[in-house]
Amino acid sequence: MYIKSLLDEITPNLVVYLEKVLPALYANDWWKEFVFNTLTFQQQQRVKEKGIATLSSLDLAALLRVLEKNFHKIKTKMNLPQESFSYVKEMQSVRNRWMHSPSDGYSDKDIYRDLDTLERFAEVINADEKLLKEIQLTMQAALKKIVTDPPIDPLSEEKTAPALEKSTIPPKISKNDFSKINRIKLWAKRPHQANHKIIMAFLALEKTGDVFLRNFKSYCSNKNSKYQVEKFDGHYASMKTDAGNSHGKVFYDDINGIVAIYPRVREEIQKHFKI
Repeated sequence: MYIKSLLDEITPNLVVYLEKVLPALYANDWWKEFVFNTLTFQQQQRVKEKGIATLSSLDLAALLRVLEKNFHKIKTKMNLPQESFSYVKEMQSVRNRWMHSPSDGYSDKDIYRDLDTLERFAEVINADEKLLKEIQLTMQAALKKIVTDPPIDPLSEEKTAPALEKSTIPPKISKNDFSKINRIKLWAKRPHQANHKIIMAFLALEKTGDVFLRNFKSYCSNKNSKYQVEKFDGHYASMKTDAGNSHGKVFYDDINGIVAIYPRVREEIQKHFKI
């Protein structure tokens, strides 16, 4: 599957990035402190058995763990945006999913979502332009496959339902989702905070119909808007996940670019926000 080949291509890019940033963190023995000591027991055993002493000899799982465990030091050193950590965590999930993918593969929508993570992660580690272009072209092909209308069966009401209605179904959630939902109450009391403004902007926009991400961003980036926020992309990405130091899961968007709020989160917003 093509995502596996992209994972193979992103590995040497991650090696180059880590080779640049880890020695710059100022340790007497950066390999031991920032690499070996951050690995799992099994990974450490493999390093010992094979006599591995370079980043290029580690597999992607080990490299991602090294990046994750040192991320806060790297973030400060490289002045990375806060949401970057979310992309690292998501990248670990993508790698694990595709290394143990089922025989029948994944849905086109799941593939597109994973490609989106690949692109965002590649930008964090300053991957080469060739790889970024390859990911983007693959995303375009995946999106085209998703939005292609299937043949309509006039005898089936289900098949004649509008494509946009089907695509706005919330993604599957797990029991660990919404671990930061208690923040909604705090945000409601802080009108000058970016999270508060973004939620209020969404609620204002949805009164006129579907909220498209491009319009959402434009509205929140407009200096004349009372809900204007700096760095909308970063805040929005951080409000789509509970991973790491993210703001917490509030929004999701579909292949058509329509943004929505998870039903459970909406209930909490209705309790505390003045709508």
